[in-house]
Amino acid sequence: MKIYIQDTNILIDLAELELLNKFVKLNAYFYTTDLIIAEIRNSKQKSKIEKLINQGILKIIFLKYEELSKIYTLRQENNALAVEDCSVWYIAQKYNGILLTGDKKLRKQAYRNGINVRGILYIFDELVQNEIIEKQTAREKLLQLNAMNPRLPEEEINHRLKKWKK
Repeated sequence: MKIYIQDTNILIDLAELELLNKFVKLNAYFYTTDLIIAEIRNSKQKSKIEKLINQGILKIIFLKYEELSKIYTLRQENNALAVEDCSVWYIAQKYNGILLTGDKKLRKQAYRNGINVRGILYIFDELVQNEIIEKQTAREKLLQLNAMNPRLPEEEINHRLKKWKK
């Protein structure tokens, strides 16, 4: 079974798009760190995420001192990254999980170190492929996401919009 390690931006985007409950229907384990949860300040987003935590669906890894020490070492070696980013990178490596993030710097660094890194578009692909959402819903949510985050790769978005129009 897949292990997904979520970064802050993935959780926020899924909460905003009302896709968190769909996302957790994928056949996988879902993890993040206490540092990531602490970054979520919006009360509506946090409430949706905490509901999954309380249901035992999204597991929070509370980092121990020795893990934090390793994370701070990662941070020192990769000063372009925040400690929170390094926490999910470390956990993805430790659990051999798929790191889900939209953070370009984190993606590059983790990928260079052999971590399987994916983004929000991968999640959309998985939701459609596993018939958790219909193609039309995926198109609508993808357009909504693109309006929220115009930094997404336009070519990849257009490819999916055309593919899901059929």
